[in-house]
Amino acid sequence: MQYAFASWSDGGAINHAIDVTATPATYTANFQAQYQLTTAPFPEPAGVVTPSTGFAAGSTVTVAYTPNSPHVFTAWSGSSSGIANSLSLTIDEPLSIIANFDVPGFTCSIVSRAATPTVADVWQMIAESLGLASAVDDLNRDGIVNIADVQKVVEAARNLGCLY
Repeated sequence: MQYAFASWSDGGAINHAIDVTATPATYTANFQAQYQLTTAPFPEPAGVVTPSTGFAAGSTVTVAYTPNSPHVFTAWSGSSSGIANSLSLTIDEPLSIIANFDVPGFTCSIVSRAATPTVADVWQMIAESLGLASAVDDLNRDGIVNIADVQKVVEAARNLGCLY
């Protein structure tokens, strides 16, 4: 939480001149509470989520996403959840919102090999990407076997899960 300048008690601009006279005067600076709204896509390169900044307490903010191809939006998570195209949030505390994305048809299944990926699987995929073997391991279904597919096998082999 932080506080942002809102106004002066005399109605003047944030920077303004005042007359100093023999009569005492009081000038009060008014501040308004702001809360941080943090937004992010998951996984990181899948898209863009806006906005992300500090907002005045009590304000209403609409959070939206823009996916990067071939990703599609699946759901919101974090301080709020749902599957609507956008979220309308009342900012009354710090919030963290995540837009989750997926690639349609993506799988970590490796064609005709053991369930646990190995170095041999990576070598097979490299051969496929070079055209030395039939391209059967296009895990993210983008039409080619490339480093993105190999990375998925490496992550699965390291027990880091199957995320695209």
